[in-house]
Amino acid sequence: MSEVEVRASEQGGFLRLSAGAPSSIHVEAGNTFFSGSIVVDTYLAGPPTPLFLELARDWRGWEGTRKWADLEEKCSILASIDRLGHVSLRVELADIDRDCGMFVTLMLDAGRLEEIAALVQAAFPMPE
Repeated sequence: MSEVEVRASEQGGFLRLSAGAPSSIHVEAGNTFFSGSIVVDTYLAGPPTPLFLELARDWRGWEGTRKWADLEEKCSILASIDRLGHVSLRVELADIDRDCGMFVTLMLDAGRLEEIAALVQAAFPMPE
């Protein structure tokens, strides 16, 4: 099974992506205090690989927030960067009705983006 784990620079935050059945990803996120997981379908949306490749390409900074989400938005990954190169990766998990959910924010250093993108690309390669 393909799996990648991204660890925050501080506070024990993590994002774990594991390949599930064809066209699905098991997403787990959390920190020292809580965690949650959900299985999402990558049909139409594809895996989050392009998001991480874009972040690595633009490691010096970008405007606004970049986002990946599955079709039903049960999982969203949002990335922003400050002027000092600190990347905020917010992972939002919710049920289909949005009745319950959680989010965790991972703070990453921009210098790690290339390594993270390579791990995600290896676990969830993009078709050529």
